[in-house]
Amino acid sequence: AITATHNSVIIAVLNGDLTVKRLHQAGGTLRLMPENPAYPPIEIHPGTDFEVWGVVTKVIHFLA
Repeated sequence: AITATHNSVIIAVLNGDLTVKRLHQAGGTLRLMPENPAYPPIEIHPGTDFEVWGVVTKVIHFLA
């Protein structure tokens, strides 16, 4: 398994929902950063229902 580190794109469970976000770790703060600037970052606080399921290593695009 690959360990999630700062700037990794991860698949995570957040409050029971799956999400794909970039992991941002700085100064003891953990945030999930969206690639879409229309959405705000999500700060992970102690007690938040949060689990990393995996690290994204490849993206496959199918052209229509």
